[in-house]
Amino acid sequence: MKKLKYTLSKLFPDGKTFRVNYLDGNIVKLKNVRFEYGSTYETEDVALIKSIKGLTQRFPDNTSNRAWLDSIGVTYNPVPCQACGGRVIKLEVHLFEFEEV
Repeated sequence: MKKLKYTLSKLFPDGKTFRVNYLDGNIVKLKNVRFEYGSTYETEDVALIKSIKGLTQRFPDNTSNRAWLDSIGVTYNPVPCQACGGRVIKLEVHLFEFEEV
């Protein structure tokens, strides 16, 4: 199993608590974990990796949101809104940055 290093996105300079999955033996459990901005975390836990890779946040696509995300250096992807059938475009941001070790 490969190790994965990850850090919290610049969206949360004060840190953030997320409810994530983790493996306890062969059982997947949930727990609240506090992540601090600027700290680098490392794990081999497959359930935790899958859980944090799925954490995203969407913002309305407008010039002010694009300018704000660009100013703090956060990458985003324009995606169609799933709730309205794709009529509206949202800016999707991954909440963690990843690096394989």
